[in-house]
Amino acid sequence: MKQRDPLVSVVLATHSRAALLRKAAESVLGQTEKNLELLIVDDASSDETPRVIEELEKRDARVRHVRNPFNMGRVKSANRGILEARGVYIARIDDDDTWCDPSKLAKQTAFLESHPEYVAVGGGTIRVDLMGKGFLHLLPPQEDREIRKVILQFNPLAQSTILFRRLAWEKTGGYDEKLESSVSEDWDLWMRLGKRGKLYNFPEYFARCLEAGQNLSHQKFLYNARVTLALRLKYRNDYPNFSQGYLRGLISLLLAFLPFHFFLRRLFWRASNTQR
Repeated sequence: MKQRDPLVSVVLATHSRAALLRKAAESVLGQTEKNLELLIVDDASSDETPRVIEELEKRDARVRHVRNPFNMGRVKSANRGILEARGVYIARIDDDDTWCDPSKLAKQTAFLESHPEYVAVGGGTIRVDLMGKGFLHLLPPQEDREIRKVILQFNPLAQSTILFRRLAWEKTGGYDEKLESSVSEDWDLWMRLGKRGKLYNFPEYFARCLEAGQNLSHQKFLYNARVTLALRLKYRNDYPNFSQGYLRGLISLLLAFLPFHFFLRRLFWRASNTQR
């Protein structure tokens, strides 16, 4: 008898983060929506990650393991995981994040099932430090109209809260693998998905996310500022308020060249995220 395909495929790409992986996986497997598969893409980890995944597989038949033969990077790993997925809907979670609402998937799938005009839904996040202490609670714009108003200014959908239609993802061509060296491949995908349907954020906290944005190296911050500026130009005819978004991008780029750029970057990153 053929096994029934899951409603949701949760794709978790990881590389040598065994200490964090287990918590992320357990937050998925503890969801009230049981009709799911957890597809863990091991990007050629060199630590105890394979052993942790093996233990999870033995404990829960919904866990599937895909191992890359060599380190391919997080974007290619995400695309590979989604291509292997069997679910109608795709959820993403980063290996250093956890879902804090056990009903997250149930709420999101119910919404998409009853609103066929929507292609993706997200929710709020709680930023946590290395000790797991929450220091910033973020509820992004909720309705599609409000999301579109700001999407050229900042990324209004958090990857570890997202649920999207697999068919819509296929029509976009997936994550842009040329953006591997940036931290903007998800933002780019949301803007392409938004051209195919509506977007929505639940006014609830769905994920606890380990803070990382302000820890970018100078070189990577500079590169990412250039990439996000290019993305705003790319989608300037698809979304409103391009001038505000482009100005924000220019400020971010200029900060990399100023004295005390690390301190200024940190302030700008915090200021930007309090609006998300």
